[in-house]
Amino acid sequence: MKYTYIPLLSSLVALPVSAATITLSHDNDGLMGTDKNYSAGMFAKYSSDLNANQFDHTPFLSQITSWLGSDGYQGWSVMLSQRMWTPSDIEATVPLVDDRPYAGTLFVTSEIHQLSAGRADKLQLAVGVIGPAAMAEHGQTWLHDIIGSETPNGWDYQIDDQLLIQLNYEHYRTLLTTQLESGNAFDLSWNGRIGAGNFRPEVGAGAVLRFGRGLENTQGSVTLNNGMYVDSAMLTLNEQGWFGFVGGEGRYRFDDVTISGDKAGPDHHFDVQREQWSVYSGMVYYKKNWGASFALVAQAKDYQQDNSEIYGHGSMSVFYRY
Repeated sequence: MKYTYIPLLSSLVALPVSAATITLSHDNDGLMGTDKNYSAGMFAKYSSDLNANQFDHTPFLSQITSWLGSDGYQGWSVMLSQRMWTPSDIEATVPLVDDRPYAGTLFVTSEIHQLSAGRADKLQLAVGVIGPAAMAEHGQTWLHDIIGSETPNGWDYQIDDQLLIQLNYEHYRTLLTTQLESGNAFDLSWNGRIGAGNFRPEVGAGAVLRFGRGLENTQGSVTLNNGMYVDSAMLTLNEQGWFGFVGGEGRYRFDDVTISGDKAGPDHHFDVQREQWSVYSGMVYYKKNWGASFALVAQAKDYQQDNSEIYGHGSMSVFYRY
């Protein structure tokens, strides 16, 4: 897989970009009144505009998009992300029984995506690290100092350093669309995804209902990726619009390195919760040059020993298009 990443990244760099979108996003469970499990995430994403068959003259990418399906509008993106997971008692100086370990990841993710009539496909390759090298401890301590929250004291026992590689494929398909006399519209779509690698290998499927304006040509714009619940890269064919959304997903997670990875300190054993679900809702508003989105997410626990069956977080994004 490491050899695949080199031609993919070099192909993206070689592509001409006449217009693009820059997106900044932040996840935080403080919006749900908690500070545990998936605690926070910070994301910066650079996306090309969608253009018709723009990979035709890039053989490596053209071969991949031909596998994704019929010709359509194509684009690419690169994202830098940092995420962190913490136990429920962040003031404890040693790990507690049944309380998950600290974990932090730092990823660079490259993606190509394709949009055609009623369908969207995405292929992502993420390379990163988990452990002290991800610098999540510094990110959380800095954020808690700013907002005056408790100081996290257990990062010495976080998941150890490890190289991570994850390959993800996502497919979206519109099931029905209803146009109203007011100019607004409804649409219902389903999505399936598969992730392979040593981060979170899993399979999942779900559905999302949207209501608003500018829904056409935006399949795949609502996703269940942390930090990008509204994917601004899939909105570039429309100059403006808005919509609210509600959706859900069921998934089977084979492993989760933020739970099962090696760590220092007491050898507390945790079992990954394999059958999981998530529900989410939110809204996006976008104009020709800018946009913003907000989402709330609730999901099943990540590991079997967790005393809480459900936890959640909020996500906010802003993006600039030029």
